[in-house]
Amino acid sequence: MGIREGIAADAPDYVDVAVRIGTDRAFAEALRGRILTNNAVLFEDRRVVLEFERFFSEAMDSAAVNRSEPAHRPAVQT
Repeated sequence: MGIREGIAADAPDYVDVAVRIGTDRAFAEALRGRILTNNAVLFEDRRVVLEFERFFSEAMDSAAVNRSEPAHRPAVQT
């Protein structure tokens, strides 16, 4: 999409970007406008759609595996 302002380099940068989007209305609106203008890059390119499909299928498979295990293991009583 050619939009670099929303990409974080690391966790602290992610926080900075999120805070700026949440507190700087003009920045957030400009970013939103650029995303809306360029979103066809994501949704009109079959390769991107197929990658979304692959990602979500893998995420669902992973979640199903994780659901079959207990959330925590009970302490063993002796």
